[in-house]
Amino acid sequence: MIEVKSVTRVYQQGSHKFKALDNVSFVIQKGESLAIEGPSGSGKSTLMHLLGGLDTPTSGEILVEGHNLSKFGDKELSQFRNQAIGFVFQTFNLQSYLTAQQNVAVPLLIAGKSYKVAMARAEVLLQRFGMVDRLKYLPKQMSGGEQQRVAVARALANEPNMILADEPTGNLDKDNANTILAMFDEIIKDGTALVVVTHDSAVSKHCKRTIRIEKGEVVKDKNK
Repeated sequence: MIEVKSVTRVYQQGSHKFKALDNVSFVIQKGESLAIEGPSGSGKSTLMHLLGGLDTPTSGEILVEGHNLSKFGDKELSQFRNQAIGFVFQTFNLQSYLTAQQNVAVPLLIAGKSYKVAMARAEVLLQRFGMVDRLKYLPKQMSGGEQQRVAVARALANEPNMILADEPTGNLDKDNANTILAMFDEIIKDGTALVVVTHDSAVSKHCKRTIRIEKGEVVKDKNK
């Protein structure tokens, strides 16, 4: 589904150039679960941003079903991020002034769905993940674990081909982390690809494949 071909990403920091990724290549298949591991500063988040169309390679290509992301215009990239990719972040990134149901509905509204249809879909997703009694709650009224469940539901709103999760259990205790991992198991069973950037070995164990990055290079690519 996604092919990363000889991707290098260089950042300019004043007069110094920093190579965050160096000639990285791999393929993500439809419905695959992949953990990306590595120490801080290894290039994991850079790779996540490139996969999600939030950044572009200095050289190399990222192909999505044969289409080069670097060739997409702003409108095509926005549509790609909205409909083909679901994002889950360590800090949840919920809108503080919106209810749980409204937060989940946002990607649907951006995609052009009516408010009624978007809110109905949001309710179905929140019910699926045990949050039906939190529909009208604001983020500040929910625990971290509940907020992350809302964030996962939001990521699934437009039935994306792939979920990109950046340290999704980093701010959660063990019980809430296990709840999120169980949600990811369901996502994988539905045939949605899952790519997780993580320091947590428990998260990696839930994925069928692990890529380890060190100093911008892939040093391990292993299937279970």
